[in-house]
Amino acid sequence: MTDGQHYLAALALLRQQTWLSPAFINKIDLVPLVGANLKVMEADALRMRVKRPFIFTNLKSGEGVDQIASFVIEKGGLEKSSS
Repeated sequence: MTDGQHYLAALALLRQQTWLSPAFINKIDLVPLVGANLKVMEADALRMRVKRPFIFTNLKSGEGVDQIASFVIEKGGLEKSSS
């Protein structure tokens, strides 16, 4: 949710993340308050991240926390074994 040169810097950061680490795009509840568009942000993230993961979150309300936890458990090898 940035504009001008800050927007370009934010897009560059999305691109720099490794394939393993997801980009967490937090405070999505503020998107309409600053005149941004979540669909545009999603399209930008898809374009910049290509196949690398990103997660929209609102950590204050807990939205997206389950996705983060699932990612960490799966990719971090923390899944319970069936033995």
